Amino acid sequence: SQYGEHLGNKLKERLKDLSCVSDIRGIGLMWGVELVADKDTNTPFPRHEKVVERVWDTLFEKGIITYKSTGLAGMDGDALIIAPPFIIKEDEIDFLVDTVASTLKETLG
Repeated sequence: SQYGEHLGNKLKERLKDLSCVSDIRGIGLMWGVELVADKDTNTPFPRHEKVVERVWDTLFEKGIITYKSTGLAGMDGDALIIAPPFIIKEDEIDFLVDTVASTLKETLG
């Protein structure tokens, strides 16, 4: 769909240069954003730091609901799953991605 393509392009455009994002992949309106402590070595955050939970809580306070994924690298490893409703509009996608980008910067640096 045009909205899925817009979501994917916008996520890649806004998040690819963040030091805490190692991978962005998906199709249609379902996308995953893998979070890492060190992008160069793909070192995950330690599970005890509850990174994706902290990001999720901040996003929720700002009106964005995502899914949390953990255990991508054995016990460690965090990702956000972004799967908005099919009735989402382009301006809402922009708000969603901008909010994810600013939240990642503020929460993880």
